[in-house]
Amino acid sequence: MKKTALIALVSFFISFGIADDKTSPIKSLSALTLTDHTGKKVNIGKEIGKPVLFVFWATWCDPCMMEIPILVKIQDKYRRQGLRIISVAMDGEEQKDALQDIIKCHSVNYPVYIAAPEIDKIFGEIKSLPCSITLTKSGVLGERSQGILSEAEIEAKVKSIL
Repeated sequence: MKKTALIALVSFFISFGIADDKTSPIKSLSALTLTDHTGKKVNIGKEIGKPVLFVFWATWCDPCMMEIPILVKIQDKYRRQGLRIISVAMDGEEQKDALQDIIKCHSVNYPVYIAAPEIDKIFGEIKSLPCSITLTKSGVLGERSQGILSEAEIEAKVKSIL
């Protein structure tokens, strides 16, 4: 009976690609290169091993704009503990000027990148903005939150990965 249950469980995982995942988050992240708002290409894989809060947003998203001052404050508060906030704008290349204006206006103190096509493959579909996803020090993608978060909610997410 136990052997049959084990075989059924393994078959289930394999059929859904869970046990045979050839693109783990760590491998996928290590190959991910994003372009920042100035046009510089950066390999995001260098962030593996650090506590990271990925924030996906857009220039047209009012709740996203409301989160920026909170994220700036949180980055300042937890920078010495190793926190990295990585912002990924879902707008595309055509919004570089708007991104630069927002970065300057809000004194953004964390990197801002432009989304690449492989974002959904690595992080799953981003269905609403803002969206935040944690990355633990051990390289595991963690909690996902969609929609605006309060300062206390963001801080709790950050503390969970420090």
